[in-house]
Amino acid sequence: MDNTLIWFWTEVNFYRELLGFVTIYYTTILGRCAIVSVPVILFILLLRKTILRNTVFLKGALWSLFLFVPFFGKLRAYYDFRTIKNYKWFTYPFLMCQEISISIAWIRAIFIIGIVASLAYLVKNMADMKRLFRQAEPAYIGGVKVYASDMPVSPCAFGLLSPKIMISKEMKEDLSADELNLIIMHEQTHIRLGHLWIFFAWEILSSLLWINPLLRLSAGKLREDMEQICDRVTMQRSGYDNEDYGNLIIKSASYFSVASVRVPAMFTGDRDFSGIKDRFVKIRDYLPYKKKLVRSLSAILFAGIAAVIFLIQSASYPKYEVLPDITVGDEYGRVYIDSDEMLESGAFIRCDDGRIMIDSKKLRDSLPKDFPRNKYIYFYYDIIMKIPGMGGGGECGWLSDVPESGEVYLTVGERNTRDKAAIWLMKSL
Repeated sequence: MDNTLIWFWTEVNFYRELLGFVTIYYTTILGRCAIVSVPVILFILLLRKTILRNTVFLKGALWSLFLFVPFFGKLRAYYDFRTIKNYKWFTYPFLMCQEISISIAWIRAIFIIGIVASLAYLVKNMADMKRLFRQAEPAYIGGVKVYASDMPVSPCAFGLLSPKIMISKEMKEDLSADELNLIIMHEQTHIRLGHLWIFFAWEILSSLLWINPLLRLSAGKLREDMEQICDRVTMQRSGYDNEDYGNLIIKSASYFSVASVRVPAMFTGDRDFSGIKDRFVKIRDYLPYKKKLVRSLSAILFAGIAAVIFLIQSASYPKYEVLPDITVGDEYGRVYIDSDEMLESGAFIRCDDGRIMIDSKKLRDSLPKDFPRNKYIYFYYDIIMKIPGMGGGGECGWLSDVPESGEVYLTVGERNTRDKAAIWLMKSL
């Protein structure tokens, strides 16, 4: 019975420590990303209301700055600059994320619960939309398969790998063929431009960084800017003039119920029609654009984004590092030789076949002079580091005796399946 209890509590402590490591790591990394996201969103909101207010494509391109935010969790600068006087103000909040994550478990728990709840809400909304599509009847408009719903929904697009378009039955029956074709073209443009992926990525980012409420509050602004881009591209593709296009949006809005399900890519925009005035101003002022110029600028933008992400990654810690540290001690964690002394001694030898050899004389010279013969001594090495101050795992080998001279191989413990899985998880995070 006692052995069973010992085994049970050993297992419980193992998984508790593993869960603690995972939650500490993600709370630290995502907390830092949330800090970075605050000035980024404020910068975007400022520029779109001032310098870029009257633009369409450039204002939409601003949101690509958020592609950098998820890569700011592991910068080396947070640790390299922490002792430099002029940079302490910069490193302090990022280092505090780690300190708080490690020392205050309830804050860590709230952060993770908030992420899970936000993602669950996103999954629920997606399930509601899938249910709405299942209840709709397939139909064809201009050779394009759509779904006609009994509900008063705005024309919308939904889905990532296999996007679908929905329209209300009432609109399908009342509008002319040209009007319906234009509406379908608008939703197809959302799909072609990747807006459904953009909206989905924004929802994921807002969920992971939920502690920055500005992200959730700014979702409508993102949709407004994507709608204006979609309007401009659709008008150029269709050849519709400003007045007819604007009138169709107003006409479509009369079929749209505020009680219907909301999705980001809707022909009539948000259910409360926020930003509708600015949208109509852009439609009124529409002039054809040069496709080659837009494509060239888009290519430059994507190349610039890739280059910046590469630079950020180069200035960050890798997914994990195997530290050169080697500590010599006993099974209870008492240290006989610290890592620096052990490395300097040259007693630890890595063989080509992967085994570890110990130079007994060099090891003896580093041990306390009265260290006895016939005593077990343990070596802890190859510790995995995710970021400074956060890591674990590693290897453990031992000698049952340290002879006075000669070279001997370490006996290395074989990992069980559980430990192997934990190390794999640690490396994969």
